Amino acid sequence: MENIWLGRFPKWGLLVDEKQMYADTLALFQDLNLDIDPKALAGTLSVSKIQSMEIAKAVSFQSKVIVMDEPTSSLTGKEVDQLFAIINQLRSRGVSIIYISHKMEEILTISDEVTIMRDGFVVGTWDAADLTTDLIITRMVGRDLDERFPERTNVPGEVILKAEGLTSSQPNSFRDVSFELRKGEVLGIGGLVGAQRTELIESLFGLRGLASDEKKGRDEAREQTQKFRTKTPSVNTLIRNLSGGNQQKVLLARWLLTDPEILLLDEPTRGIDVGAKFEIYTIITELARQGKSIVMISSEMPELLGMSDRIMVMSEGRLTGIVDGAEATEQDIMRLAAQQRMA
Repeated sequence: MENIWLGRFPKWGLLVDEKQMYADTLALFQDLNLDIDPKALAGTLSVSKIQSMEIAKAVSFQSKVIVMDEPTSSLTGKEVDQLFAIINQLRSRGVSIIYISHKMEEILTISDEVTIMRDGFVVGTWDAADLTTDLIITRMVGRDLDERFPERTNVPGEVILKAEGLTSSQPNSFRDVSFELRKGEVLGIGGLVGAQRTELIESLFGLRGLASDEKKGRDEAREQTQKFRTKTPSVNTLIRNLSGGNQQKVLLARWLLTDPEILLLDEPTRGIDVGAKFEIYTIITELARQGKSIVMISSEMPELLGMSDRIMVMSEGRLTGIVDGAEATEQDIMRLAAQQRMA
């Protein structure tokens, strides 16, 4: 509750009126249908509850306009629905929402009007009812994208990584995960929040322990910058000053300078625009065609299905299935992702 009223604490004489602050916070949360304990430490809350708390803080100021920048980037589908319910509640009270997102489906679901920008300039504003995902993409990138994903021409070869019984050294993490990775293959990893996907590939990389398992200079920088079509004033530009998409390209280029056989990618397109996504997809597809093997975590179902040769699905730290990327559906992935939770 201190986060809500910071700088505006109710006073009892010279002291903070804790009782009044608790009552005001509880009333605010109840008004927005938020299931949050006012006395809970912010550090113990989930990402979705922290975001809801920030919205409550804005409401406490009686704000007439609230800006949300990529509010669902780390939320599950259920949490997104809860956020949308709060947004609709605020809208019914006359609060205006500026909602920034690269997720086209969300934009079309929640918006009354959509303003599209390209390279820092406003392209135009349209009624959301008059737009489609493909039309938004075309206006964002300034050209038609006949396909949202490049055509896959890679042919996976022999097995270059075989993992059997991978189990984390940390309690309540992944356990008994086995899979194979082939040369020139894009192996997607899907699952819900808490599936331990990131922990798995961090352990493969060596950042985390395993309890059991069987298991160049400036000219080069300039060459990689040109190869990846990275938009930067010079190779001396600080990476933090680049756009999200160009930052991703720089990171890929940096690792490729070591000529790895395997690339581990964790949400490689999170938070970047549609045009930059397609360029990242093209790079990944070309690397696979050249024989690089890629393990890619993604929370976006279309991305997993559009980019992966095979998809392994995890739930609560366990592997629940491996499916063919060309034949699987979103329903197949979700069924496997929820399997352990439903058991």
